[in-house]
Amino acid sequence: MEPNAFKIKPAIADIFYDKKIRTINPHYFYGVNIADWYQTDWMTDPKGLKKIEDNFSYFRIPGGADGNVFNWRTGQVYNSDGTSIYSTPPFNWPKMAEFAQSVPNSEVLLIANMMTMSVQDTLDWIADIKAKGISLKYVEMGNEPDFGAVNLVYQGQTQYWTVIDNYCQHYLEFAKAIRAKYPDLKLMGPAISQIDIRQRKEGSPWLAAADSPWWVEKFLEECGPYVDVVSVHSYPYWSNDSDGNLLAKTSLWSEWVPKIREAIKKNIPDRYNQIEIAVTEWNSGDEVPTTAKLVNGIFAADYLAQMMTWGVNQTTIWDLYTQKPGLGGGHGTLDPDSDPSHPFSERAHYWAIYMMEHYFGTTLYQAVCNQDDLSTYASTGNGKKYLLFINKSPSTAYKTAVNLGTSVKTKVKLNFYQLSSNEYQWSENLYQAVINKGPSHLKGSQAVGNRFSYTFPPYSITCVELTPAH
Repeated sequence: MEPNAFKIKPAIADIFYDKKIRTINPHYFYGVNIADWYQTDWMTDPKGLKKIEDNFSYFRIPGGADGNVFNWRTGQVYNSDGTSIYSTPPFNWPKMAEFAQSVPNSEVLLIANMMTMSVQDTLDWIADIKAKGISLKYVEMGNEPDFGAVNLVYQGQTQYWTVIDNYCQHYLEFAKAIRAKYPDLKLMGPAISQIDIRQRKEGSPWLAAADSPWWVEKFLEECGPYVDVVSVHSYPYWSNDSDGNLLAKTSLWSEWVPKIREAIKKNIPDRYNQIEIAVTEWNSGDEVPTTAKLVNGIFAADYLAQMMTWGVNQTTIWDLYTQKPGLGGGHGTLDPDSDPSHPFSERAHYWAIYMMEHYFGTTLYQAVCNQDDLSTYASTGNGKKYLLFINKSPSTAYKTAVNLGTSVKTKVKLNFYQLSSNEYQWSENLYQAVINKGPSHLKGSQAVGNRFSYTFPPYSITCVELTPAH
């Protein structure tokens, strides 16, 4: 069970299947954003649908920033004045509904357009979703008021939605109406562009003063009784110009989740344990070549595993299909048409999600490794035990002694599923993957006890499935 020779360092991983961390719901944890600008045939093609169904059943609609300017009745998208029409994208609400109805066990997460449409419009859209038999349990109020909405006009004003008080006024108006008519729905906000963003009326919130109000805390102070889910977005390394700097960001959830939880406890103490945390958009950063390379898959796997560890309840990656050839990359997990020989070609972050959903469990346990670049996780699910090893070093393989602990009392068979440069390589010149096999599968040659050894290659994601040997 040894990959090709690299610079090799020893490592030790200790697994504690007697120390449970938490359980996640994979339906909500592996969600995705879809958008009104998609071509309709992308959403009906059997090849594309199969790949969607393999990973996703929870879909945030109608498309990020367009959530603030989308008229669900007409399919039109408004300009920043909120009245004139910018475009009429092809993937309108009836097409979205048909798509949702075609995907098994699908559910939509609705962005309520509270910036250019009325409360009644949102209530009517909810009614239409329910009438079509589409599952809906969460409604999010707007999209990135701190950043993307800076130029949206409200009663002749720009720089209106970037003020937390203004956002909260409208949040409460919509939330109270939705709760009165649909008390079963959970209400989400403030859907800010980054977790630690502070208020800056002029937009560009990364320039906000250090003593300016933190969006999450101020939102909870003003809207707490009508908040069921704190929703945020996360693109932790927007410049995306250094693999090392990007991968160093995955550990930030150990700071962010406790900070959000503290704000919840301070402002909603009576429902502290009931309030969820949702990351309704996430990816690495700007849509430069990094987003199409193997490293984006390495990042995605570790980011998801850290969110899982620290207590995030649901995530919807940005996004399903958006690609940016002019920038050299794209956030989309799938590329519908850049490679005619491989339609709906998978990006590395698609494979990361695929592996975690198919070859990693839903109940997380403690696992530690003595090498920082080898992230190690343990889980159970479907009556099996699983391990996840993410090698974040581009040049070092780790020959790892894995100690399963005393909770593994019988011999087990090992199945390895791996994504590395042997399975995925991106060509910037061709703007397509020149190797895109999907995760490889290797069976252990013999059953093992509570210890085994394996060498994890550089820049790799490895899932290990443990099943009792008979």
